[in-house]
Amino acid sequence: MSTGLALSGARITTMPGAGGTLRVGVIDVGSLDPAAANPGSASSMLVADLLFDGLTSYDVSKGTVVGALATSWGVGADGLTWKFQIDPAATFADGTRIGAAEVKQSIERVASRGEQALSGVRLALIVGYAEFAKGDSSAITGLVAEGTTLEVRLRSSYAVLPELFADPVFGVVKPSDASATAFASSPVGSGSFALASRTATKLTLVKAPKSHALLAGVDVTIYPDAAAAYAAFANGELDEAPVPADRIAAATTAATASGGSVVSASQQVSYGFGMNLASPALANVELRKAIVRAVDRDGIRRRIFPGTATMTGLIGPEANGWRDDACGAACTYDVAAAMAQVKAAYPAGGVPTVHVDYFEDDLKRDGKVAAAIAAALQAAGIPAEVRSHSLAEFQQLVVSGRAELFRYGWIGSYPSTDAYLAPFESSGTDNVFSLADPALTAAIVQARSAPTDAARTAAYIAAEDLALALAPLLPLV
Repeated sequence: MSTGLALSGARITTMPGAGGTLRVGVIDVGSLDPAAANPGSASSMLVADLLFDGLTSYDVSKGTVVGALATSWGVGADGLTWKFQIDPAATFADGTRIGAAEVKQSIERVASRGEQALSGVRLALIVGYAEFAKGDSSAITGLVAEGTTLEVRLRSSYAVLPELFADPVFGVVKPSDASATAFASSPVGSGSFALASRTATKLTLVKAPKSHALLAGVDVTIYPDAAAAYAAFANGELDEAPVPADRIAAATTAATASGGSVVSASQQVSYGFGMNLASPALANVELRKAIVRAVDRDGIRRRIFPGTATMTGLIGPEANGWRDDACGAACTYDVAAAMAQVKAAYPAGGVPTVHVDYFEDDLKRDGKVAAAIAAALQAAGIPAEVRSHSLAEFQQLVVSGRAELFRYGWIGSYPSTDAYLAPFESSGTDNVFSLADPALTAAIVQARSAPTDAARTAAYIAAEDLALALAPLLPLV
């Protein structure tokens, strides 16, 4: 699941048994359309996952991808042609059969959202995606549906394709429900639970026909914020609820004492400040490295993002290939070393002014982070100015390539190593750093085509090292 920074969930360890109803508190659900699920909201992704199944699912307890609607899958010897076999008994909640055609249409719904769907842009590897995205084709030609078999044809090898389809946004939607009107009322799901009723503040879910779920149902109550949901949990009204960042320590103590637990949902969220290599101010790699050394990353985490961990590289925790010292000395806070790097980069002086670009989040954290970064750069001899933007202005600034040192957040729905490194591929749709490094791109492509998990992990680590050497990101939490 995806979530915002520093949002954890309180959970009563003794869950209701078979036939029971789980009471869950959520926030920011928005639309029930899985294609529109907000990857920045654990609540939104949770509801999508309960109501809709995709081809695969991510089993947190096993740390691996398992089948959902698909009973099996495999890839041809060329590494380019995948086949997913869909359970012939799979149905929507109303009993309508689910075949490959319905899965194909649902994947294309996500692709049609373009950059609005973070996971959708990963579909760019599928043959025909570009033409479909531009409106030159009414379908993605690389998706071929025949009965209960979905064939996926790729432009280049992508060994982790089953991981991609585990994202809740790829939940399969009944064709007749694929409209905003249907999702505003009572959409027919394809997942373990069906929507029995809904109000403005409550979703009543019941076990779907043919579902293997032990629970008889899930009562989902929608709260205005995490504080309200946690208050209801503390009052015994919920079995599970989000915990506000400033209550995590207290919640952990209370949960431990009562036999419950606090489960962090922030491992797949990374946050930092990206560097636009096309900007004259950041074209010098030694200056970029000095910026990373000049900032007290751990201090920012403690002051502004309590309950999170400082990023140790580009690959996040729980993903294969994560290392607790990936960045090593290059990310160690050392003002003297940063000043020396600045002097080496500009021995005759003339250090350019670096603009720190951000948009303010609801919790007013980004402005504090930007100010802390600017102060740190100035202390290391790097002129810096903070630039605040509206969200729309900020997005346009980044897309147009006019940002400099800019707020960067990346959200993964599961701990996929490729998802963390994909933005650093030169030709990738998520490359907002103006990176153009053939060796790094080749390393990422090689990792995607590696035949075994071990070989793939080793290749991704090598790619991470290449990316870190270019210093395109100031990793924070």
